[in-house]
Amino acid sequence: MNGLSSISRGKQKHTAKTRRLTSKSKGSQTRHGQHLYKHLISSYNSNLKDYLSRVTKGRAGKYHTSLSSLVCLKSALISHIVFKSVLDSLTSEVTRTALAGKIGQYMQDEVNFQRLRKKYPDWWQKVHSKALNRASYSYRRNLIVRAANQDLKDGWKEDFGVAARGHIGICLLELFRQTTGLIKFSNRRLGRNKTICYVVATEEALNWIQNFNTKISGLLPYYLPCTEKPLQWVSPTTGGYELPDNINWNFIKQSGRQKSDTKYEGLDIVFSAANTLQDIPFRVTKDVLRTLCKIPESNNTEVNPFGNFKYTAEYRRCQALIHSRRRKLIPKKIQRKAVMDLAAEFQDKTLYFPVQADFRGRLYYVPKALNPQGPDISKGLLEFAEGHHVRGNEHWFLINGANRFGIKGTFEDRQEWTLKHERYIKAVANDPLGNRFWEDAEAPTEFLQYCFEFNSWINNRISFRSHLPVKLDHTASGMQIISLLTHDPVLQKLTNITTTDKPEDIYTVLLDGVTKSLVSSGRPESIRWLSLGLNRSVIKNLTVMYMYGGTQHGLEQTVVDWYKELADDPFGKEIYSEIKLLLETYHNTLDDLTEAPRNFMHRCQKDVTRDSTLSWTSLSGFPVNNLYHKTKSKRLRTTVNREVISFHVTIPQNELSYRKAKNAVAANVIHSHDAALLHKVLNECDFPVLALHDCYGIHPHNVDKIREIVQKNICSLFGVDSKNAMPYVLS
Repeated sequence: MNGLSSISRGKQKHTAKTRRLTSKSKGSQTRHGQHLYKHLISSYNSNLKDYLSRVTKGRAGKYHTSLSSLVCLKSALISHIVFKSVLDSLTSEVTRTALAGKIGQYMQDEVNFQRLRKKYPDWWQKVHSKALNRASYSYRRNLIVRAANQDLKDGWKEDFGVAARGHIGICLLELFRQTTGLIKFSNRRLGRNKTICYVVATEEALNWIQNFNTKISGLLPYYLPCTEKPLQWVSPTTGGYELPDNINWNFIKQSGRQKSDTKYEGLDIVFSAANTLQDIPFRVTKDVLRTLCKIPESNNTEVNPFGNFKYTAEYRRCQALIHSRRRKLIPKKIQRKAVMDLAAEFQDKTLYFPVQADFRGRLYYVPKALNPQGPDISKGLLEFAEGHHVRGNEHWFLINGANRFGIKGTFEDRQEWTLKHERYIKAVANDPLGNRFWEDAEAPTEFLQYCFEFNSWINNRISFRSHLPVKLDHTASGMQIISLLTHDPVLQKLTNITTTDKPEDIYTVLLDGVTKSLVSSGRPESIRWLSLGLNRSVIKNLTVMYMYGGTQHGLEQTVVDWYKELADDPFGKEIYSEIKLLLETYHNTLDDLTEAPRNFMHRCQKDVTRDSTLSWTSLSGFPVNNLYHKTKSKRLRTTVNREVISFHVTIPQNELSYRKAKNAVAANVIHSHDAALLHKVLNECDFPVLALHDCYGIHPHNVDKIREIVQKNICSLFGVDSKNAMPYVLS
């Protein structure tokens, strides 16, 4: 039943998306449009090359000689523009003159803009970077044309003329009709002396599109939470949802480049771990849902730090930055609406979340949007369906509140923080809209959820039952795994694999070291990083990127993404040289602490060879392949719209990508080991638990149990001395 609901919801979403894109003349972005583009453009491109060669030799008709203006453009680019223009309006009606003129205008723009780019590269780079901030092609084109007319006068462009543009478009459309058979030209008499030619899809094309969408919609389930216990995983193809055989449903989810012939056998431990997770019942926290429904979406985008001088350059720059940030928030708003809609739909039901594994053995909840591994709003809307007393374990209940707010330090410090803020927490529970203290938390929705439960506990401690999981995660889990594999004492101390009175934080230690080095350098530019607010979050992101095999470019981009959100730009054009120096300081600081991460990555990468796939079996018996195939594609970009045009060339399946395998191997080794630890731990849990890779969520009275199980398995799997207390291995 749960599988059929997911299939039905998938059909609804596919149909709605197709209808929406078609109504906006974006048929090339639909699934049928993408399929037609992928399978027909190569033959069109081949025919176009032959046709253009005849044009250059003077063998084409007099109307076709207009195509000689396009010899400077690559045939792949012309093919892309034609296909996109036709597919966008394939299922609607458009006059041949209008469509041909549109295609001809695109071609003229490409010719002119490519000449601009070659003749005035510096000017083009400056103007084009501004154009990319615009949302549509017309806005981008108009901006460039106005700037060119102002700076370069009229000599920069070539005007083909209305007739020539029409000839170009009609020739390309006719070639499209002959090559694909998707369209036909239909003459319609609108009056005694007036006949208009329309470009319409053929009956065969319309029937194919209808059949394609009917078939594909049934193969794209939108996985929903289950209202009954999912099927137990007993084999790689049996478990979780109950789906028809024509849907590709497997325990191991793999992308195309990781698909292999690996035989997944002897996975009893892994299946048992997955079944433990998906058998746990959840429910929606109604108080949180009601509160979030009352909060309007923020539209505060009008910022003018310079009074009412709306036409100053600084004001426009400020507004452009705000507009850019608004566009980045659109995916989050869409995600928020999807989560809220699902929560409202299932608010009166008990929920279960089927589980899958990736090619390294890491476990994931399958349902879309609303699941315990989702964003903060998703986590904050879900709680255990079963409640338990907290008597005798009140300290873990209090620690849970501090953890959700983002408080670090000893467990005693966190308890004290929650008690000190009792007044604020109760105020939030009584009036969450009037008291926005919860919005300052690291995980706002999760902390709001805790405020409601804390208020219930404080008012009725005797019969109170907690439904919220106490979430404890491994300290810098990637570094922790490296410390366990290398047995490096310094790194084990920094990741709390030792007996200690207070938790260590390797990211804070690294930040302190980087700060000290920047100050001691004496360079004003280096010290400027500190004035910009270089913080633990940046260091954490750099460490995770580096630890998982990130390239120098990837590390630079991590800093750039943070830097772009700042209000100031003190480095200007020197930003990349300054980032390079900052990264050198970071690497030196990490090496001064311990060389274990660098040596571990080099050792992993040394095991990767060019002519074979590195494989291993995890500590829980899960087979892992560090398999990455080469992909070969010809990539072009349209001059204004920056649309990627890819022509994929079929390559032998046994051709391996040494570069990709080498970059990914360290991350895959780490993830396979933390997955194995999770498998082992879950097999010993006879109580409700949720897992987020390196994080566990349990009722307060089960916290000591999970800590004991984790410590025992770390000692047995990695050979750590069991005498170590490790009080903060989970914190």
